Amino acid sequence: MRWGFRLICVSAVGSSLLLGACGDRMETHSFSNEGALCVHSESDGALHVGVQFPPCLSSTCDHDLGTACAVAVFGDEITVTSHGAYESPVYGSCSADCRPLLAECKSEEPLAPGDYTLVHGDNRADLTLPVSASGRFTDMAPFFFCEQP
Repeated sequence: MRWGFRLICVSAVGSSLLLGACGDRMETHSFSNEGALCVHSESDGALHVGVQFPPCLSSTCDHDLGTACAVAVFGDEITVTSHGAYESPVYGSCSADCRPLLAECKSEEPLAPGDYTLVHGDNRADLTLPVSASGRFTDMAPFFFCEQP
């Protein structure tokens, strides 16, 4: 008779125990108001914003759990809020490809031409509208989102 062994992971969650193979255990990662911004003015005057969150996702292991962002204007200050999340296996090997975790949003109303302060989390930058080309406001590299037409 052959004996096989399989490593089983046990986790306590509340008052119950979860049993499963170690390779099946997933960890959730989330990001709020961090990452790089790419902005441009649309023909109607609205401000389009792209957020690229810090991680690089593997196509074989990581699962995008969703992203969101919003643009709010208070006088001459444009505040972008963002959130993104993904899950990845705690154990196992993943492919080395790199997919960015992205969110897109735009202002609800057109913005008048002029000078503004762009705020995203702890980062602030001067911004003059309209922005005809993609403006980059980044705390990371490379920034794939701005490279797209």
